[in-house]
Amino acid sequence: MDYQGQVVIEPEYLNVTEFNDNKALGVYCRKTFRGKNNFQLNIYEYTFTEAILNTNGEIIWPIKTREGISMTKRRYEMPELTAYLIASDLIAIKTKDNDFEICNININDRKP
Repeated sequence: MDYQGQVVIEPEYLNVTEFNDNKALGVYCRKTFRGKNNFQLNIYEYTFTEAILNTNGEIIWPIKTREGISMTKRRYEMPELTAYLIASDLIAIKTKDNDFEICNININDRKP
Protein backbone atom coordinates (compact mmCIF):
# COMPACT_ATOMS: atom_id res chain seq x y z
CA MET A 1 0.00 0.00 0.00
CA ASP A 2 1.15 3.52 -0.60
CA TYR A 3 1.10 6.37 1.92
CA GLN A 4 -2.50 7.21 0.94
CA GLY A 5 -3.67 3.67 1.75
CA GLN A 6 -4.13 2.61 -1.88
CA VAL A 7 -3.15 -0.88 -3.00
CA VAL A 8 -0.05 -0.54 -5.17
CA ILE A 9 0.86 -4.21 -5.52
CA GLU A 10 -1.85 -6.85 -5.46
CA PRO A 11 -1.54 -9.20 -2.45
CA GLU A 12 0.15 -12.09 -4.26
CA TYR A 13 3.48 -11.39 -2.55
CA LEU A 14 4.61 -12.19 0.98
CA ASN A 15 7.19 -10.34 3.08
CA VAL A 16 7.51 -7.34 0.75
CA THR A 17 10.10 -4.79 1.86
CA GLU A 18 9.86 -1.02 1.50
CA PHE A 19 10.84 0.38 -1.88
CA ASN A 20 14.36 1.68 -2.25
CA ASP A 21 15.40 3.19 -5.59
CA ASN A 22 12.06 1.94 -7.04
CA LYS A 23 12.85 -1.67 -6.10
CA ALA A 24 11.61 -3.91 -3.32
CA LEU A 25 12.16 -7.52 -2.33
CA GLY A 26 9.28 -9.91 -1.90
CA VAL A 27 8.23 -13.53 -2.13
CA TYR A 28 5.76 -14.34 -4.93
CA CYS A 29 3.39 -17.16 -3.98
CA ARG A 30 1.93 -19.42 -6.69
CA LYS A 31 -0.71 -21.94 -5.62
CA THR A 32 -1.34 -24.98 -7.86
CA PHE A 33 -4.32 -27.33 -7.40
CA ARG A 34 -3.08 -30.96 -7.35
CA GLY A 35 -6.34 -32.81 -6.80
CA LYS A 36 -8.30 -34.27 -3.90
CA ASN A 37 -7.17 -36.67 -1.21
CA ASN A 38 -9.09 -39.72 0.10
CA PHE A 39 -11.22 -37.42 2.28
CA GLN A 40 -12.16 -35.28 -0.75
CA LEU A 41 -10.13 -32.34 0.56
CA ASN A 42 -8.41 -30.11 -2.00
CA ILE A 43 -4.63 -30.57 -2.20
CA TYR A 44 -2.49 -27.62 -3.27
CA GLU A 45 1.20 -27.26 -3.95
CA TYR A 46 2.93 -23.92 -3.41
CA THR A 47 5.89 -22.35 -5.14
CA PHE A 48 7.62 -19.38 -3.58
CA THR A 49 9.87 -17.17 -5.69
CA GLU A 50 11.96 -14.59 -3.88
CA ALA A 51 12.42 -11.70 -6.28
CA ILE A 52 13.12 -8.03 -6.82
CA LEU A 53 9.96 -6.14 -7.76
CA ASN A 54 9.38 -2.82 -9.47
CA THR A 55 6.78 -0.30 -8.35
CA ASN A 56 4.18 -1.97 -10.62
CA GLY A 57 4.56 -5.26 -8.72
CA GLU A 58 6.34 -6.97 -11.60
CA ILE A 59 9.23 -9.34 -10.99
CA ILE A 60 12.32 -7.75 -12.51
CA TRP A 61 14.92 -10.14 -11.06
CA PRO A 62 14.09 -13.61 -9.66
CA ILE A 63 16.48 -14.58 -6.87
CA LYS A 64 15.51 -18.02 -5.64
CA THR A 65 12.59 -20.41 -6.12
CA ARG A 66 11.36 -22.95 -3.58
CA GLU A 67 9.01 -25.46 -5.24
CA GLY A 68 6.76 -28.34 -4.25
CA ILE A 69 5.80 -27.05 -0.84
CA SER A 70 2.66 -28.56 0.67
CA MET A 71 1.15 -26.60 3.52
CA THR A 72 -1.71 -26.81 5.92
CA LYS A 73 -2.80 -24.02 8.24
CA ARG A 74 -1.22 -25.89 11.15
CA ARG A 75 2.15 -26.22 9.38
CA TYR A 76 2.22 -22.87 7.58
CA GLU A 77 5.43 -20.91 7.92
CA MET A 78 6.04 -17.55 6.29
CA PRO A 79 8.88 -17.93 3.76
CA GLU A 80 11.76 -15.72 4.84
CA LEU A 81 13.62 -13.27 2.67
CA THR A 82 17.20 -14.39 2.11
CA ALA A 83 18.37 -11.37 0.10
CA TYR A 84 18.93 -7.72 0.92
CA LEU A 85 19.23 -4.70 -1.36
CA ILE A 86 22.52 -3.05 -0.43
CA ALA A 87 22.80 -0.56 -3.31
CA SER A 88 20.78 0.37 -6.38
CA ASP A 89 22.37 -2.46 -8.39
CA LEU A 90 23.69 -4.82 -5.70
CA ILE A 91 22.06 -7.46 -3.53
CA ALA A 92 23.41 -9.73 -0.83
CA ILE A 93 21.99 -13.27 -0.96
CA LYS A 94 22.25 -15.64 2.00
CA THR A 95 23.94 -18.94 1.06
CA LYS A 96 23.31 -22.42 2.46
CA ASP A 97 26.32 -21.90 4.76
CA ASN A 98 24.72 -18.73 6.23
CA ASP A 99 27.28 -16.56 4.45
CA PHE A 100 26.34 -13.85 1.97
CA GLU A 101 27.08 -13.65 -1.74
CA ILE A 102 27.07 -10.22 -3.41
CA CYS A 103 25.39 -10.08 -6.85
CA ASN A 104 25.18 -7.32 -9.45
CA ILE A 105 21.57 -6.79 -10.57
CA ASN A 106 22.05 -4.27 -13.36
CA ILE A 107 18.58 -4.66 -14.88
CA ASN A 108 19.56 -2.88 -18.10
CA ASP A 109 22.18 -5.56 -18.90
CA ARG A 110 19.77 -8.45 -18.33
CA LYS A 111 18.74 -10.41 -21.41
CA PRO A 112 14.99 -11.21 -21.78
